Amino acid sequence: MIYIALIAQAGGVGMARTIDPEIDSYSTKLLKLIPAEVSAAYLSINSFVPLHYGFDINMWVSLVVLTIFCFLYLDRLQNVTNRIQTIFSTLCFPIWAFNISLPRLPNLPPVSMGVLLILVTLAIPFFISSQQVEK
Repeated sequence: MIYIALIAQAGGVGMARTIDPEIDSYSTKLLKLIPAEVSAAYLSINSFVPLHYGFDINMWVSLVVLTIFCFLYLDRLQNVTNRIQTIFSTLCFPIWAFNISLPRLPNLPPVSMGVLLILVTLAIPFFISSQQVEK
């Protein structure tokens, strides 16, 4: 429900993905970071692969491919021109994905991963600011 409200606030599904620090709120910046298509694909794969498989080859291949797709969606399909945003989003996706898949990863400390996700999320406004880096 919150996600739907953020999409509406951000201008709908077809919104421009480049973050405009002068206009975009913090929640809109978060929404624009990781393409919804990539997030939805990972969530679907994570729920499709049985939990007792752990973080098997299916999950690793999916994580790598979707991390690449995250970059490609932002760069080629959504025409994000801020290179810092594209790189930051691509690097944030695996952190988000590992947090989603924590039950599959018994060797990763859940508290540390949760703290890392929170700190990365809080860092967004500092790394994606008014400094535009054109292609």
